Amino acid sequence: MRPCLKARDINKDIRGQLPVIDEVTFREHFCAECPYYAGRIDNKARCMQRHCAWDDENEIFSPVLKSMVPILEAEFKKAEEKYLEAKHRRDVIHKMFADELLQDQRKKDLCYRCAYNSHAPCIGFCYKQMTSDPVDPAEAEMI
Repeated sequence: MRPCLKARDINKDIRGQLPVIDEVTFREHFCAECPYYAGRIDNKARCMQRHCAWDDENEIFSPVLKSMVPILEAEFKKAEEKYLEAKHRRDVIHKMFADELLQDQRKKDLCYRCAYNSHAPCIGFCYKQMTSDPVDPAEAEMI
C-alpha cells in the first residue's frame, strides 16, 4: 500500500467530491479500517481510491485529490518562510549573546570553578565533593 493522507488532512470540500462507498460494500470490506477511507461527508462514506483497493490491486487515487497539490504547496511555502524567519531571529540572538551563552554553559558544568580544572584538564575526581562538608552518618546509612 502506498502512503496517503489521513482523512483529517483533506479539506472538507474536497472530501465531499471523493467517490461514495455504498453501505453494503462498506460493511463487507471493513472500509473504516482501510487507510484509504476518507471519512463520512453528508452521511456518506468516502474513499480516496477511484476503485476499491479490496477489489483492484492497482492503487489509483481519485483525481479530485490532485487539486490539493497547490493548496499544500502554498501551506508548505508559508510554513517554510515562517521557519526561516524564526531561525534567522534565533541565529541573530545567539550571535548577540554568544559570550554570555557560552559562559552560562560553563556555569552548568560540574567542574566550574574547580581548583584543579582552572588551568588543566579534569583529573577524574571531584575536588568540590572532597572538600565539601562530610556526610551525616545517619544519611550515609540510608545510602
